[in-house]
Amino acid sequence: MVARGSTDYGENPGHSSKLNQDWLNWDIEYTTWKAVLKDVITCIQFTSDMFPQRVWDSPYLAAYRYGFAFANHFGRSSGTGDVSTLEVGNEPWMVQKGYEDPRFYSDILLGMARGAKEADPLMRVLPATFAGASDTLSRINQTHIKYLDGLNTHLYSYVQTTVGRKGVHPEHPMSSIHAADWMFRFRDRNAPGLPIYLTEYGWDSAGGGETCDPPAERATDPPFPECVSERSQAIYAVRGALVLARKGYARLTWFFYGNSAISLQDWDRTKGLFSRSGLVSSGSAGYQEKMALRALEIFVETLGSKRFLGVVREDSSAYVYELGDAGGRVTHLAGSLPIDGEEEREEE
Repeated sequence: MVARGSTDYGENPGHSSKLNQDWLNWDIEYTTWKAVLKDVITCIQFTSDMFPQRVWDSPYLAAYRYGFAFANHFGRSSGTGDVSTLEVGNEPWMVQKGYEDPRFYSDILLGMARGAKEADPLMRVLPATFAGASDTLSRINQTHIKYLDGLNTHLYSYVQTTVGRKGVHPEHPMSSIHAADWMFRFRDRNAPGLPIYLTEYGWDSAGGGETCDPPAERATDPPFPECVSERSQAIYAVRGALVLARKGYARLTWFFYGNSAISLQDWDRTKGLFSRSGLVSSGSAGYQEKMALRALEIFVETLGSKRFLGVVREDSSAYVYELGDAGGRVTHLAGSLPIDGEEEREEE
């Protein structure tokens, strides 16, 4: 067993790759996703509220067995080939979700990464995302890096204000989107050439028939300040991708695919954060497409095969980048004004 209450793949009679749920079969899920997405990245989440540290008899061994079984079943070497990437955990530092002892996660990471790699050397293995340089150093070392195919982080574009965090444009000099720049220096010193993946970025916004207002029971509360306009979300999605490509991230993953309904309980717990980060509206609003979805579709159609090559200028007047092919030939210039999305509308 991985930990009491969870299931090893292939070891639960009659369930195969189901997680003890007849309505959920990961073979069907991942096969369907791969047919559409081509590259399926999984995040194996284990949290202290679901799996307290005390229920793990041997964290390293349990994680090794899980990683081996998962990669053996879903990997490309001898499995279904439906999964390309395995992330070991999500945010192990998170209050009420993570684990106070960083060595506990460290043991799990080493076991799961080693197990996955020994089952399928082609499986891309990433660690969770950590809370800064000190937290990273407390959870991984050179032994872990031998079994990792990259580092991992989550970034959003906020600044602190008197009313809380506010969503801002990606070029803002005080934006939290720059918070992980240290990772490139860490990588260059400890694991030169190791890719750094950004597995969460994005902006909350109104749109698709939904606002950033609180539920009726909290009507006197203001809209949550991380939320930007629908137009700004679309503009920032593209400009943010360019800024992050310029920093050197190997891959960007937008969070989340769709909005989620805001219940009173959700609002009291998170004040709406991430509930409007989708590229489409929530199911209750009919999954309507937001402007950001079309903006990213056009961006990928136009520049999806290109890569960042160089900076033409990066100042308060304009951000202009050279993009081109793998051979280093410049094919496009991408430029933008480093200003608030609504200021752009005023400029027009």
